[in-house]
Parts: sequence; structure tokens; C-alpha cells
Amino acid sequence: MIILGISAFEHDSAACLLESGQLVAAAQQERFSRIKHDGAFPSDAIEFCLSQAGATIRDVDWVGFAGVKRSDIYKKALHIIKNVPRSLSMRCCTEEKVCVFKVPATAKAQLRMLPGYRAKARLKFQLVPYHICHAYGSFMPSPHDKAAILVADGDLGWMTTLLAGGRGADVQTFKQMFFPMSLGAFYSTMTSYHGFKPIADDQRVMALSLEGSDHYYPEFKRMLRLSADGEFKLDLSFFNHQYGKPHRYTDKLRLAFGESRPPASEITQRHKDIARGFQLRLEDAIVHAARYLHTVTGSKAICLGGSVANNSLACGRILEQTPFEQVFVQPAAGQAGAAIGAAFYIHNNALDNRRNFALKSTSLGPEFNREEIASLLNQSKLQYKEVENPEMQAASLLAKGKTVGWFQGRMEFGDGGLGNRSVLADPRVAESRKTVGAQIEDAEPYPLFAASILAEKASEFFASAKPSPFASSFIRVLRDKVDSIPAVVLPDGTARLHTVDSETNALYHGLITEFEKLTGVPVILIAPLKSKDGPVVRSPQDALRAFYTAGLDNLVIGNFVLSKSP
Repeated sequence: MIILGISAFEHDSAACLLESGQLVAAAQQERFSRIKHDGAFPSDAIEFCLSQAGATIRDVDWVGFAGVKRSDIYKKALHIIKNVPRSLSMRCCTEEKVCVFKVPATAKAQLRMLPGYRAKARLKFQLVPYHICHAYGSFMPSPHDKAAILVADGDLGWMTTLLAGGRGADVQTFKQMFFPMSLGAFYSTMTSYHGFKPIADDQRVMALSLEGSDHYYPEFKRMLRLSADGEFKLDLSFFNHQYGKPHRYTDKLRLAFGESRPPASEITQRHKDIARGFQLRLEDAIVHAARYLHTVTGSKAICLGGSVANNSLACGRILEQTPFEQVFVQPAAGQAGAAIGAAFYIHNNALDNRRNFALKSTSLGPEFNREEIASLLNQSKLQYKEVENPEMQAASLLAKGKTVGWFQGRMEFGDGGLGNRSVLADPRVAESRKTVGAQIEDAEPYPLFAASILAEKASEFFASAKPSPFASSFIRVLRDKVDSIPAVVLPDGTARLHTVDSETNALYHGLITEFEKLTGVPVILIAPLKSKDGPVVRSPQDALRAFYTAGLDNLVIGNFVLSKSP
């Protein structure tokens, strides 16, 4: 049984493939098109997933498509009519200019254009609502047989928040919240206010909050109020998203916080303080919903989905301030990950199959063999050396203070490179953060790096040693270890924890082990390997481009080592 999952036409389109319930491949379209957050139909990603399974589109039994159901489109239309003329700027098309009513038909037409499609084949195609996709995409690949499920997203559909519980292959809904009450819209509004691009730059606001005070926090408490049973309510007089206005905020918000920040302008302490107030209130809402879910489910674990789940600070606060002992966040919790949810919904709900898969690694994308890499290097007439143990070579370079581009194995699925498409640096040197930030980011460098640590050594450096293979939470660094790894410790004393075990990534685990032998520290600073303003690299060509444009000192690609200095 082959099931194809697809998310398309908005942003971060992606595809995945389940074979007999096993997730064998997943990739975002942006990695192929090189257009960051590409929302086009993911033809390239689909073809890769099919090739990984040795299949063509004619071998696919079912297609699960993440989208908006027709009844929700009608609810949005009624909302527009009720709020005319203020709502006339609300769009009736997707970001890719496809009429919302024609999205399923357009997706089917695109599938028919794939190589191997039979002209008279009847494609089993099911549209799955976004929030259902996020629920299934977070719980079904998790290692938990029982867990609470919290989905918080934007406003693509009518539902914006889903509080549920999962047991076995079943998902039970407890509460739903609807447009225009949306934590995702709240998030995007403040991203826009800070002069950044919503969705693409949401994490920049989270990063800014680490340098701010809680001066504006009381105002945000009035803007977003918490209700009984895990619910929340926005004061819509501050917002414009409910009318589809280009400016997501009203004059009332400007009066409360001052004028918004023009893009690329100076970031002041006021902007950081506003970001801090927002971040604290967002965390309040997430913790509030999580506490309710613990009450109704009694579970020890919680699974998070939707774009708001990408806020790692909020995920860390769940561990600190709720009874939950484990937090699972799908590595592509936003729009891209909806493709995985659509596929698992077909497998576990529509076809009533039991669960037989748990996601342990994000290495679900393409990989390249020695011959392909060597051929490219030779054609490019680049100087390189081939080594037997690339992990030892990389560890030696890092110990000498060099930055290393690390390209190995299969590309990861999700927003950040976690040991296969990565930039690595020495965490013992505080300046490493600034150096890597300047190399891989644009003119406004607020990247949130992760601290890769040997899983077996996590308890020696962090307050929580629970596995964190997808770097989804910020965990407090033990006080006596802060000075040992200053480059990865944030102003609040936490670090984005990424635990690495030898079972899921033996080569990267070996690199950190070698680094520990040389330095006594089992931690590496890690960031995504990418060109400035571009998506994470996919191919050796992309890696070379990033190496020569991002300012890295070295590139270790397969068993080949390239250096910019003798």
C-alpha cells in the first residue's frame, strides 16, 4: 500500500510517501526549486518520494491532500459578506493564485501530469483539513501510544486551534477554536509589526524576545485574554487579519506600542521589549491550553502541531510549567508537515490501520554517492582531499576554531539541518555565534542555533536529559556548564537542545565524540547549511554554492574536504 501525502499552493509545499505505514521519504519543494518557502505544487518533491520507493504515480493507492474543506470556504465567504466593505481585501485565492474552490481539481490535474500516470486511471484522492493534518502529523509519527494533542496555526481554514487526545490509532477532539481567534494570526501580526515577513521570519521575533524586558507584557495580557478550559480570546480591536488587510494591525496597536519598525531599519530596545511581551503572552496561551489537555487526558506526553509549534521557547515552557513529562513536535510542524499528517490520516483513519511507525530521524530526503560528488568536484576543477574518516577531519577543524559546512547522507525534512546539511562551529568560543550568523544569515542576523550533544552526555550539561532529536525545545543549561559552551547559551540561560545518538546518525555522533576527545566538550554548535536568503541545501551543487558564498572556512562533503586556506 503506497500513500502519497501532499501540501501545496500556500507556502512551504511538500510531499511524503508512506509504504505499508512506514514513512520512507519526505521533502519540501523549496529544496528543489531553490525558492524559499515555495508554495508551488511539489512535483519535484513528489517525484523524489516516488523514486525513493522505486515507484511511479501509477503505483500510488491513495493521495492525501492537505487543504480547506468546502464548508469552511463557505464560512469564510459568509464572514466576508457580513463585514463588507472592510473585508473586501480578503483573498479568495491561495498564495499561488489558485481559486480556493478549485484547489482539489488543480492538484489532481497536476498529479496527472507526473511521469507514469495512466490516462484512464482513477486516482483515490482525499482532501484532509489542515488542522486534522497537523493533529495526525504530530501524533501518529510520535513514539507515544497515548498523548495530548495541541494544534495552533494561522487562518488558512476556519479552524485555528484544536485541542485533542490520541490513543493508539484514534484521535479524539475536545475543543476547537475558529477564525478570527488565532494564535498564528497573533504571531504573524507581531512579526509584521517588527518589520519582518510573517511565517518566514516568525522565529526572528522569538529570538528578539530574549534580549527584551517585560515592560509591555501587561498590554499583551489585555490584548490576549485566557478563558476557561484552555481557550483564549483576542481583542480584535488591535487586529486587521479578520478583514484581510495588508496591515495586520490597527492604529490601536500603534498607540499602545508606538510606530512599527520599517523593514531593515535599526532594531531598538523598544522593539526587543515588545517582542518579549508578545513572546511571554504567547507562551501563556500555549501553557494554558496544555494544562487543560493534561486535565482531560491524564497523559504524560503532549504532541504539538501547526506553525505555532515551531516556537521552541513555548515548547520548553510546557516542560517547565505543566505536568507533561515529554513534548513531541514534528520536525516540520507547519505547512510542510501537513503533508505527513494527510498521509497518516489516510492510513490510520480512512483505511483503519494500526500504527506501526515512530519517527526517529528527519533524514528522509535525497542523498548522493561518492561518484556523484567526485564527478562534480572534478568538473568544477576544485582542489580537495579525500579522507577515510571525515568525522575526525571535521572535529579537528572545529577544535582549531574553523567553521565547517557538513554535507552527509540524506537531506533532513524540516526547517533546520540536524547533522546532515549543517554548519558546525566550536561552542566554547562565544564569538562562534556571531561568526556563523554573519555567514549564513542576511543583514538582520537573529538565528537560533542548536546545541548538538551526545545523547548519553545530555544530563551532564542540561537540566533535562530527555531525548530531543529534532531540537524542538529550549532547555536550561546547568549553571556550572554555561561558561563551557557560551556560543549556544541564550541570555535566559537556555539552549536549543539537539540530542544525537549513534543509532540514528552514527557519523555525526562520531564527529561529536571525536570533538570531545580533542576538547573535553561533547557539544557542537549547529545551524542549517544554506546560502544567504536561500533554503537549506539539497545537492552537492547547492553545498558548493553555499560554501563559496556564505563565508565558511571548510566544507566536508561525503569523504571530501575543501578548504579556503592552505
